[in-house]
Amino acid sequence: MSDNRDFCRSSHASTLGVNLDAIGDVEQYDQLSGDFLGLLQSHDHYDVIFKVEGQLFHAHRVLLAARCKYFDAMLYGSMKEAQDAEKGEPIEIPDTTASAFQVLLEYIYTGKVLLSDLSEQVSSSYSFHYT
Repeated sequence: MSDNRDFCRSSHASTLGVNLDAIGDVEQYDQLSGDFLGLLQSHDHYDVIFKVEGQLFHAHRVLLAARCKYFDAMLYGSMKEAQDAEKGEPIEIPDTTASAFQVLLEYIYTGKVLLSDLSEQVSSSYSFHYT
């Protein structure tokens, strides 16, 4: 990341007269978050498939493992799911809804969650627990 900043400073800082340290991190975070969401949505370069309520979700093991210890253990440990992933077989995820899993993946990929999505999932889980 510092290489990119150094390039920006040397190329454009004097022309723009803007302190890139002040805005660069925010812009880079937003860009990275958007790029990762695009990667999730495009299904490009995926190497793991999850199956939730019959719906397939394509994802990237290294990203999931880097962001979540649970997925790290599941996908790179000695669990059966790691073997399934290596074979290209879908990994079944029980005890959740497809929409909740989608929200989880989007959070892992972007670090963001829409409050409306979260509210819907909490309401859904509450009604499931008490019916």
